[in-house]
Amino acid sequence: MTPDETRREAHERILPAAATLRALVLRVIEEAGGLTCDEVELRTGLTHQCASARINELARDGFVASSGAPRKTRSGRNACVWIATRRAA
Repeated sequence: MTPDETRREAHERILPAAATLRALVLRVIEEAGGLTCDEVELRTGLTHQCASARINELARDGFVASSGAPRKTRSGRNACVWIATRRAA
């Protein structure tokens, strides 16, 4: 199986749950007033790959945006704090 085939298969498998997972990620970001991807992972139990993908989809669609203020992750690195936009309201 090629990397493209693997990627396509993974995309097709997550598609039915993606909307529900996006809603979950958006809800925890809204409730907290802003979260890093690391914090979303901790609050939801999602893997980094899943949380990051859902945040990127929400950002692409205009439901979350960077707050402009970084926050430290568990590993001590700076990370973007995502906040809900007016579009999410």
